[in-house]
Amino acid sequence: MIENRDRVERAALAEHIGQSKTARLDQQLVNLKLLDVQNSAREKEITAWLAPAVYDVNYYRNDLANARALRHEKTCKWIFEREEMGHLFGDAPSAPGTRAHEESLLWIYAQPGAGKTILSSRLIDHYTLEDDSFQSEHVLYFFCKSTDADKSNATAVVRSLLYQLYKSTKAQGTQMTLTADIERALDKSGKRQAVDFAPIWAIFADHVKCISPALIILDALDECQDSEQLIQGFKSLSFSGLIKVIATSRKEAHLFTQLGSNLSLEITAEDINSDIVAYVEAKVLGSPRLSHSMVRDRVIARLSTGHSGMFLWVYLMLKELKSCFSMSHVQGVLASLPTGLDGIYKSILQRLRGNLPAASLDLCCKVLTWVISAIRPLQVDELKHALSLHHEIEGDTLLFEYADKDIELVCGSLITVRQGTLQVIHLTVKEFLTSVHGPQDSTYSDLLIDPGKASLHLTLACLKCIKDSCKESMVDLDPGIARLDIKLDDEAIIQRQRQAPLAEYASLTWMMHLTECDGVHMIAVSKAFKETFESPSTFYWVEACMAFQPDSVLRLLAGLEEVFEYVSGLGPDHWPESEASRVFFADWCNALRNIFEEYGSTLSHRPWEIHFLDLQTSFSRIRRLYERFADTARRDTTLRINDYDSPRSCRTETQACNQLQQDVRGGRGFNASIFFIHDERRGLYFWGESHIDLASARIFVQNAVTGQRLPPAVNLVGEAGREGYSSSYGLSPNGEYVVVVYNTHTKNWWNAGSMNRQSLTLIWQINKEVRFKRRMRSEPWARIVFSHQCETELFETTAPSVVFLDGGYCLTPSGEIHFASGSRRPLFDRLPNRVVSADTTVLGSFFSQNGKYLFISEMVHEGSSDVRGMCRAKRVALFAEASESLCSWKDSSRRLADVSPSGRFLVLSAAELGVGDEALYLYDVETSKNFQLPFVERLNYWEAKYRFVKDEMELIVFISCEIHGISTMNIFVWSVLQSDPLLRSHGQLKLDHRISPLQIHVNNDESSALMISENRVIQRVEFRTQVSFPDAPSVNDDYPCTISQISKDGVRWALLKYGQGKAQLQMTDVSAAKGPIHRLELELSPCDEPHSLAASLSPDLRVLVVGAQVFGITEGVHGLTSASFKIEGLLELLERHRTRLAPRHWCQLRCLISPGNSHVIFISPGSPHDREAAPSTIYAFRIDLVSRSSARLDLRLPKDLTYISADFHPSQNLLLLTYSSSSFKVLEEVSPPQVSIVELEGLKMKPIGLSEGEIFMKCLKE
Repeated sequence: MIENRDRVERAALAEHIGQSKTARLDQQLVNLKLLDVQNSAREKEITAWLAPAVYDVNYYRNDLANARALRHEKTCKWIFEREEMGHLFGDAPSAPGTRAHEESLLWIYAQPGAGKTILSSRLIDHYTLEDDSFQSEHVLYFFCKSTDADKSNATAVVRSLLYQLYKSTKAQGTQMTLTADIERALDKSGKRQAVDFAPIWAIFADHVKCISPALIILDALDECQDSEQLIQGFKSLSFSGLIKVIATSRKEAHLFTQLGSNLSLEITAEDINSDIVAYVEAKVLGSPRLSHSMVRDRVIARLSTGHSGMFLWVYLMLKELKSCFSMSHVQGVLASLPTGLDGIYKSILQRLRGNLPAASLDLCCKVLTWVISAIRPLQVDELKHALSLHHEIEGDTLLFEYADKDIELVCGSLITVRQGTLQVIHLTVKEFLTSVHGPQDSTYSDLLIDPGKASLHLTLACLKCIKDSCKESMVDLDPGIARLDIKLDDEAIIQRQRQAPLAEYASLTWMMHLTECDGVHMIAVSKAFKETFESPSTFYWVEACMAFQPDSVLRLLAGLEEVFEYVSGLGPDHWPESEASRVFFADWCNALRNIFEEYGSTLSHRPWEIHFLDLQTSFSRIRRLYERFADTARRDTTLRINDYDSPRSCRTETQACNQLQQDVRGGRGFNASIFFIHDERRGLYFWGESHIDLASARIFVQNAVTGQRLPPAVNLVGEAGREGYSSSYGLSPNGEYVVVVYNTHTKNWWNAGSMNRQSLTLIWQINKEVRFKRRMRSEPWARIVFSHQCETELFETTAPSVVFLDGGYCLTPSGEIHFASGSRRPLFDRLPNRVVSADTTVLGSFFSQNGKYLFISEMVHEGSSDVRGMCRAKRVALFAEASESLCSWKDSSRRLADVSPSGRFLVLSAAELGVGDEALYLYDVETSKNFQLPFVERLNYWEAKYRFVKDEMELIVFISCEIHGISTMNIFVWSVLQSDPLLRSHGQLKLDHRISPLQIHVNNDESSALMISENRVIQRVEFRTQVSFPDAPSVNDDYPCTISQISKDGVRWALLKYGQGKAQLQMTDVSAAKGPIHRLELELSPCDEPHSLAASLSPDLRVLVVGAQVFGITEGVHGLTSASFKIEGLLELLERHRTRLAPRHWCQLRCLISPGNSHVIFISPGSPHDREAAPSTIYAFRIDLVSRSSARLDLRLPKDLTYISADFHPSQNLLLLTYSSSSFKVLEEVSPPQVSIVELEGLKMKPIGLSEGEIFMKCLKE
């Protein structure tokens, strides 16, 4: 029995174990399936992000297939025998005059129609299918097409290459890091499609090196609008030699300038003659008509000798000959062979003109107009819809829809169908049909395209399409549906496209076509515009744009600006007698521009919000349209905290011309430090971010009068993984070059143990004419012409290190550079021995304005006690063996801050940032005199800009500093420098944040300047007689300080304004539609500096603390009342804290009130650099509102605390303290954060053992 029982138990146990294992395996399978689903969804999201707007993501394969289909198998073999291919792949010695990295990029150029695209397809097939030099996944390629907006820009190229790289790494199982980087960029962009060049290029450039050796083939580079940044990027990639690049194009001047120094190959007629002969023979023999013995040999002979090196000419002639029915017809064509591509195009047009009946000829004209003028290739259904709209506009009605074949064949061999879209057979067709210089032969002139008239036809058709299709919303706006439950289904978008195939194209491109119309047609355009948009279609059009392409906000904004400028620029002759149409045009553009600027982000995610937003302000000038058609009954006019949170405007009221218009696609934040240049001659602003990643440096441009801007110019030559801080910059005297010098170091250098500090010089060439028109399809306005990085630590962060010299030269740490040729005369190869010695440390250096000398300040750290610690300045000749000591000083708190243009005056300032100072010192080299330039008060300054003016008779100093914790800009003007300097004028401006010297531009008149302050606002500074700030906002001196807060229940909002001796509290109920605003005037104790007062409101807004005063706030029927008392002993503590910090530091005390209104703390985090001068401070008090009393709490905290912060528990009498502890004074050795809980009733402190990472994760979760 026992044995049987044991056997049964063992069997049951085994069965239980088996079931457990099975359950675990089942769960693992479920988890894996779930993970696969998540990964699949994420992969679809990535694929959509890298796909173009109107194509499948694999469209690059279709382009290769199209090119491959046109290639004869016996052609293009000659390319592999060329010596240049041997240089590219290292099979031949280096070409004379080229360097190794220049031989990793091969530029193949030829005349139009020579078969460059066919050659590209042969190269791709060779290196993916035949040659084993590269793995097939490591050959990346792209075919540019100028007639297609999705294939004619650098972003489209890199987007496709990155997708190919993504698929390649997936096949090899090395995709993890690339996928993570793409996901981060996708999430950061907030867009459904990658539209920003810089981030996707940075990812591609970083990861393509992981699959080396790799080959990139780029066809038709001349058809890429912004090829400059691509060329820069490919050059930088090819430096290693492991990544090879082959680019084909026409031989155009701008490409020759950029690629002429690289390996190049020109396709000549001799190169491809044998290919053409083989192609002709194969096609003739394969044609039932042309292979007839009576014409075969003659056709082959004539085409093999008349091609002039153009495959396209042969291709088109064969198509013409195949249409011949008789021998005499063939002989006639061969007897009068057209010369070149223009000749054959004339022949085709003449044949179409003579053979087509009137109706077909009209159809041919319309098809050519749309195919040539459309922004992108149109689907056949889109074109059929466009043709029907044309008939309606002309007052006609189509009895039946055009057949696909009718459209495809009506234009002969000029038009072809590729992947369902109608396209010209070659770019030269478009160039011929739209050329204003071409012969206007009467036999076919009606088939030529007038761009102005074509744009009119397309504009009217697009407006008609919008009017017909945008009559209702794509979502259900039934009032019974909760607003948060509204969804836009994909099926609704598809249904709209079925009903109106042209709707998406028309909605997003009508503005481009309108701005290309001739002004004489404006009456017709104006009529159609008003019929379309003086209706509900205005709002349904916005919804349609955001539904079709959610990431089109920037594109639409640019289009609205262009339309507004185009309309404003037309003279009265172009308008009807009444100006009403013109005014409506302008007001409508401004209203829609305001909507997209204010609510673009919201609309891109929820397009139907256009029907709910309160837009009264935007439509203030066309109120009639809004009141009649906007269905104002459903629109929110108030913000309800406890209900749906309506989108709110966040725009500033600053005029566009008085504010730098930040590019909204990226950057470190609107208030990030920048460098700023004003080109006064051309009325342009140039600026760029001061802190950059060298792999994506960029500069911006803006019209100083109108505020118009262009997309930023981007540099891709920089080394990935390095950061840079702009230290000096300048605009060349002729305004054609911007030079920027960056101090660079490796990212996370504190972990690497070394900054590896270097200096990078970038020179941008600016177009002679910067055009602000055509921003929807603008070309780059600047490009990098020089980039050089050198190792030097001589120049400090903001040391002037850019000097412009005569003859088109400039001087930077990289050397003396010639703009035109890019030649460089190095400096520091020969200077170190004369500049740096073993017993000194270089503190800073400056170039003289004549480019002859380098001024250096250094500290002696070796030698006798009399010499050790002494600072001195010396002048070193840059290109001669000469140097001299100018002056020395024992005070190590002084440093050489600047040198006058002639080198006569040296400016000495405080050596440490954030240190209080009372004066500057000016040393006259000629007289050896030292002058003191006193300030009006002791300044705790951070940065300064110095400018000598009026032949060095005056010195203007801009000092960015802090006074009692408030950022200020102090400007001093000293005159009579040569004899006895006199402070002529002084001005001070309070700011929300510090202004870097790089953000200040002194104008050429030397009596005014421009300064970039908060939110990139441009402020004028004048110092003709007295320093003044004409653009400074008016400040209510009665209440210079403000704080605001929403109560913890989200119902009330309070605003406190306080100043010298008084305060005002405003409170309102934000949950009500029109809640009343209650105001309460309060009296404060006298204070020298209101900014020094710590102020706070309790979470329930029932207690207010300002300095040492406590106010109990009661809200009744008649408004607000208060009862106040003072915290005992706090005034003395606050004064002691303030006195101890001044004048070297200022650490504002922060005030916190507990949720129960029973405790108040005052806290200052302190400085780890100088805890004696800026200690961590915390004062805690218990307060009683009933008895109006207080008592200080004795918090027994550990010594040597720094970085202290505190927060009250939301419901219990507990205080959470976070702090670090260290006996060291250097930041790197401060201990990790520690956390303690203080029980306020018993004053018990309990440390919590959390690591730094746990604290961080806990904060994230909370």
